[in-house]
Amino acid sequence: MTTIREQLRRQVRRSMAAVFATWLVFAGIGVVGIGQGLNPVFAFGTFALFMGAVLYATLFIKCPRCGFKLAQGSMGLAFGEPGRGNKRSINFCAHCGVSFDERL
Repeated sequence: MTTIREQLRRQVRRSMAAVFATWLVFAGIGVVGIGQGLNPVFAFGTFALFMGAVLYATLFIKCPRCGFKLAQGSMGLAFGEPGRGNKRSINFCAHCGVSFDERL
């Protein structure tokens, strides 16, 4: 059985990996592809994928209890550790108050 924090942490890390990977491809196409005469449709396509990953990270990561969009606060779940003095970590839903250490 997993906790709410573990589930949200997996979602945030996957979405941030997708954001970073699509950004790298987009930047690579910008640096290498334009000088080689690559079709700009590829750059537009990877930029669209990048924006889709960013939108997923900000709009679709929600509290499993109340459905409140965690948006930017969810980054503290992936990169912050509670109890270690890291100010970016969050411990509960701002809307319903459920502790992220509860079991699902």
